[in-house]
Amino acid sequence: MSDLKDRLQTIDGIGPATADDILAVLEDTDSESEPQGYMAKAIHAAENGDYRQAGIYLKRAQEE
Repeated sequence: MSDLKDRLQTIDGIGPATADDILAVLEDTDSESEPQGYMAKAIHAAENGDYRQAGIYLKRAQEE
């Protein structure tokens, strides 16, 4: 996942600590069920290349 961490840090305002937080949310997410709420929005944004918005949604998902 370090490649993902490196890519996350290319987003304006995402540093190493935030990237670690995002990765922790991803690791804690149950991969067997369909994503819901902010996690689903984050995946959709990332699939569309909007990594900044994906990061915002992942932060919000972590706060839930």
